[in-house]
Amino acid sequence: MMEYYYWRNVTYRSCPGFITSSVRLLVISLIWLIIASEVVAQPVRSLYMVEYDGVLSSYAAGYIRRALREAEAANAQALVVQLTPQGAVVAEARALAREIAEARVPVIIYISPTGHDAGAAGVWLLAAAHIAAMAPDSRFGIATPLFVPATGVSDPTQDLLLEEQLRQFEAWGTARQRNVSWVEQALRSGFIATAGQAIATNPPIIDIVARDLTELLQRLEGRVVTLSDGTQVTLSTLGVRPRVIEVYLVEAVLLILSNPTVVFLLLIMAGLAFYAEFLSPTVGILAGLGVLLLAGAIIGMIALPVQWLSVLGILIAFGLVAADLFVPSHGTLTVIGVGVMIASSLTLFDSTQAVIFRLGRLMGPRGPGIFFVIPVFERMVRVDMRVITMDVPVQEVITLDNVTIKVNAVLYFQVINPNWAVTKVMDYIRATMQIAQTTLRSVVGQVELDELLAQREKINQKLQQIIDEQTEPWGIKVTIVEVKDVELPQNMQRAMARQAEAEREKRAKLIHADGELQASRTLAEAAHILASEPVTLQLRYLQTLTEI
Repeated sequence: MMEYYYWRNVTYRSCPGFITSSVRLLVISLIWLIIASEVVAQPVRSLYMVEYDGVLSSYAAGYIRRALREAEAANAQALVVQLTPQGAVVAEARALAREIAEARVPVIIYISPTGHDAGAAGVWLLAAAHIAAMAPDSRFGIATPLFVPATGVSDPTQDLLLEEQLRQFEAWGTARQRNVSWVEQALRSGFIATAGQAIATNPPIIDIVARDLTELLQRLEGRVVTLSDGTQVTLSTLGVRPRVIEVYLVEAVLLILSNPTVVFLLLIMAGLAFYAEFLSPTVGILAGLGVLLLAGAIIGMIALPVQWLSVLGILIAFGLVAADLFVPSHGTLTVIGVGVMIASSLTLFDSTQAVIFRLGRLMGPRGPGIFFVIPVFERMVRVDMRVITMDVPVQEVITLDNVTIKVNAVLYFQVINPNWAVTKVMDYIRATMQIAQTTLRSVVGQVELDELLAQREKINQKLQQIIDEQTEPWGIKVTIVEVKDVELPQNMQRAMARQAEAEREKRAKLIHADGELQASRTLAEAAHILASEPVTLQLRYLQTLTEI
């Protein structure tokens, strides 16, 4: 009985401490299990990536849309779209930009490689992207108005459509905290900016300038992106290997067919196949091959803004050549067919317009593509709408500090209003050349030689602004002006060499004098120690004797 009581007593007294320790251990274990389960439960959010180099057609936009859907389905932390656009269908670029802006994952648009021109595609996609990135020296924008007027629509409706696009750009810029002051100019008259110019504005037009993908991922680390639904995503890209979304076989074929060069070659090869079938009839192999080639060309043209009259002209040309086999025309139909084929091929993806005068009255521009001019009554003046590169000849200039130098430059400009280019100036190319020469002499003459050599970018921008203002009434848009070479006289080169040599000697003497100063300070400290401790002088004397 006593033992039982003792056992009960001991148990009663020890139970509270045992229970308390057990509860503590249990609580700590549960906390660690909860933390561990939370850590394990957190999925590793991958980084998706898509690469595309080519024309941004409907097929290319479909490929990027599929990559966006896959990234959203996988709950990826972001989708990096590395683009090297070689032209774009503006309607497709605009539609794709709207989908990117409303994406459920952050989308990073990266224009590469260095020095590439993204054109109109870059304007829309960079503005819509959650993070806009470009490689150094790359460009975006076009010299012509980005807004494409709709056919068969009144002017008030056109203005409403323009205002709608302007508000869309401003909404994207406000949400991304980017500069939108350039948007109206881009829509109405054209705008081109390099990566350096875009990142230097306040606030910037783009977010990042990166040399390659590795640097881009480093700069993306820790950035907070706000999606269209208000969700904030913090990017963690250091050490992450992007998962590249490959192109399907069907997509690869469609992307190849949407290349303008491929389309033209397929048309020519289809015509040659049909011609060979007529020339030496077979069992239909060549005809079947021609049908396949023609079908491939049509599939490619569906995705491109081709001139269908030009396509019809190419088909008519092949028909004339084939008809020469059955009609005794002594080669006349073949010659006519070849001529029609050449004319149609040049206007299939043409970038020129023609200004038409009817009995001396301006009728406005026509083209690109096939159009008809009434003989005798109408006169055509052909205007190239592509960017024109012009070398400004060497100019002998006296700088502000009276140094005679020779300087030349290169000028890039484009006709944005063919009517003005023909009617407001006799020869717009020669007039632009003369303005460029006089402006180059004037601007260089207002700066000193050292400023010209050290601040080349500033002088280039000033030249571009002045020349663009002078040529704007002619319908000319000057996009880039670059000073190419500054040639100094021989005596100035020798003087600069002597100056550099004197500067080097000055640095050498200063370094030598600084060494002497430090040595004298050390000797002064040594003399102070020797004077305070006479024994050290005796030791120094003995050490000198041993060295001798």
